[in-house]
Amino acid sequence: MQRVMILGGPGAGKSTMAREIGAWKGIPVIHMDPMYWKPHWVQRAPEETMALVTEAAARPRWIIDGNHLSSFAMRAARADVVIFLDLPVWQRIGRLFRRRWQYRGQVRPGMPEGCTERLTLPFLWFALRYRSDGRQRTKALLREWEGRLWVVKLRTAEEAEVFLSGLAGERKG
Repeated sequence: MQRVMILGGPGAGKSTMAREIGAWKGIPVIHMDPMYWKPHWVQRAPEETMALVTEAAARPRWIIDGNHLSSFAMRAARADVVIFLDLPVWQRIGRLFRRRWQYRGQVRPGMPEGCTERLTLPFLWFALRYRSDGRQRTKALLREWEGRLWVVKLRTAEEAEVFLSGLAGERKG
């Protein structure tokens, strides 16, 4: 497990899982958000984002957290494993509100400078729609890559904790 993609809806715990696996396995963590956003919530041009993702995926070892489905195939071609955090919408929305409270007025880890934590109505709507939109597109891509990728689907926070505990146990053992 040298190149890991972590996918899931907003608030699923992608960045947290990436940091934990990276710390346990000694693998560099690359967050998609800084490849998509410039400081102060300025969106990058799509070709600039794709160039940054291409450069990141070319590295020998990485954990890349974030969806950016337009670069899925390019990352998947190099990945050893894809972790799909398919948590229920109620749990993800609750985490978004908790995250907003925890990092109010701050930039959370893995975000570009000046991107203070926020929870806007359009983002909340995006998060609510993920289950019927982004999730379906992600599942379709995973089906396309079936047999070529090791895919770990985690449907609850408890499953994610058990998975992480197993990786931590590997490190100790």
